[in-house]
Amino acid sequence: MKILGRGLLIGNLIGLGIGFLQDQFRLIPLDAASYYMSYVPIDWNWPVFIYLNVGIALLTALVLWIPVLVISKVDPIKSIRFD
Repeated sequence: MKILGRGLLIGNLIGLGIGFLQDQFRLIPLDAASYYMSYVPIDWNWPVFIYLNVGIALLTALVLWIPVLVISKVDPIKSIRFD
């Protein structure tokens, strides 16, 4: 769970940082003759950001929690004996 928290934190910081840099400095220019826009606009949709983070955290916790429950029920002596 610590790895999950750190991964979400680092991923969010990197993603938000790249989005902020693109929004402020327009790092990805577009050819105005081919597109209607001269840059890639960034729309900050915070509710979706929060929903995705909570969903990813819950899904990852569930995926990590199920194997831990199965492994915790294994008797170490029997698992060594009947390997």
